[in-house]
Amino acid sequence: MESKTTTTTTASPTTDGKFRVAIIGGGLGGLSLAQVLRTNPRLRVTVYERQADCTDRLAGYRIQMERAALDYLKALVAPALVDAVERSVAPQPPAGQHLGFMRAADKRLLMTWYPAELRRMVSVNRWVLRAALLHEQEEFLQVGKKLVRYEVDGSEVVLYFEDGSSDMCDLLVGADGVWSKVRSQLLPHIRVKNSDIGVTYFKVPWLPENEKLVPFGTGVAAFCEKNQVITTHGWVNPEARYTENSTTEHIGQEQSFIMAGFGSELRHYHNKSKNPEQFTSEELRDEVRTRLHGYKKVDPLFVEMADKVVLDSAYSNILKLVEQPKPWDNPCVTLLGDATMNMSPYTGKGASLAIADAMELAGVLKDGRFYTDKAVRRKLMKGYVTDMIKRRVKQRKGGVFIQKCVFFGRDRFRVVCRDALFCTVDAAGHVVDKLQGIVGEKVALTDYNINYDKREKKPRSTLS
Repeated sequence: MESKTTTTTTASPTTDGKFRVAIIGGGLGGLSLAQVLRTNPRLRVTVYERQADCTDRLAGYRIQMERAALDYLKALVAPALVDAVERSVAPQPPAGQHLGFMRAADKRLLMTWYPAELRRMVSVNRWVLRAALLHEQEEFLQVGKKLVRYEVDGSEVVLYFEDGSSDMCDLLVGADGVWSKVRSQLLPHIRVKNSDIGVTYFKVPWLPENEKLVPFGTGVAAFCEKNQVITTHGWVNPEARYTENSTTEHIGQEQSFIMAGFGSELRHYHNKSKNPEQFTSEELRDEVRTRLHGYKKVDPLFVEMADKVVLDSAYSNILKLVEQPKPWDNPCVTLLGDATMNMSPYTGKGASLAIADAMELAGVLKDGRFYTDKAVRRKLMKGYVTDMIKRRVKQRKGGVFIQKCVFFGRDRFRVVCRDALFCTVDAAGHVVDKLQGIVGEKVALTDYNINYDKREKKPRSTLS
């Protein structure tokens, strides 16, 4: 039977005289850009989301964001969004965000980390923030629209979707993530590389008896055997500190929660029947529990955490790396967020950078010369691309460094060294005690805070 594909155009060229911006992808970056651009009377903005609804599997997780990025966003969007955006932010601890590195074997704290940049970040509920950015979505969002390809026709861009429809715009913005369809056509030489590291995330209810599951500061990275790591962070609803009405199967998106991440090289997964990203929620839970119960030495706290995960919050991710692109010169098509190049999840910078990209691009479109002078438009767009890539390259270097520190046992010799230092109580305890004796009885390794100040070329150790 012969299949037929019909093509319909849903928008005619500049019928209302406005400059048309098409955004592919309804994530935080795409929605932030849309909400800011909607305040510009020159523009008609449309977001095309491939999913059939406005939710996604990552929507309820906690992310770290720079306070300044959120405040800048609030200053540029419509006043009706300001309070809704702020509700996504958890109360900030007096000392700011700070992280502890410890051994999972006995919860012994090895190092605390709280550079000024980290302290200024805030804990944000991604679902709540995204819900705020969907304000008046019926005016700009089209769901179930999966981009197949685009064509540049003079100064216009024609979009073709999987459902057979098409549309037209004057500027196409690819905000469609790591597997960006826009990037695959704009920069076809750029590849996405899969790593051999997988991370499984779950939520745990934030209850009085569970607060101990974040045993230090606002987050913990606990080193385990076989080059594995457990991370815990929390998000607290500013209107209700503790989770209400959760079960082992479900937790509400706006409820306070602890986010638990279980990272491992793929070769150490117990279930090797398929790609971990294809595991069911039950299989992810069983994998994590089997791993925790199988460690030779692990503090009961982390076993308890694995036993308390909420089933429908399961999410698995194999870490990926989008190759770094060179600045491109295209005044009609550009990229934003992870579609350009992604960040390591261990820096918590992805969302902040996506919003920063959106704010900078919105600034370009605010310049009146953008619409009247083609040469200026090309220059402004290229400047945006150059600045965005520089910003992302700088942050990726820090992310790669942290990721290598967390997963540095990549061969047998390093695994032995890592386990001896971070995972075996007797060996690591002896090293810590020996160093304490050298520097003085009142000073422990946990008293040192590595402060990566961007004005300095080398890490600076300071006493707390």
